[in-house]
Amino acid sequence: MNGAVRAVVRMGIYVGAKVYFIHEGYQGMVDGGDYIKEATWESVSSVLQVVIVMLKDPAMTHLQWPN
Repeated sequence: MNGAVRAVVRMGIYVGAKVYFIHEGYQGMVDGGDYIKEATWESVSSVLQVVIVMLKDPAMTHLQWPN
């Protein structure tokens, strides 16, 4: 999924579209403000690396991933 998000963001930026991240799902979209941020090429440059590091970190084994 993270690779797909990164690809969509990068393609959107490449074709000149403005791409946004909405944090906290639908509620973040309703509340607006700081929950909506414009995506940049740099903001997705390490998406895969960050997730891989988190999954390999023993301190992260307590996390419950949503279904």
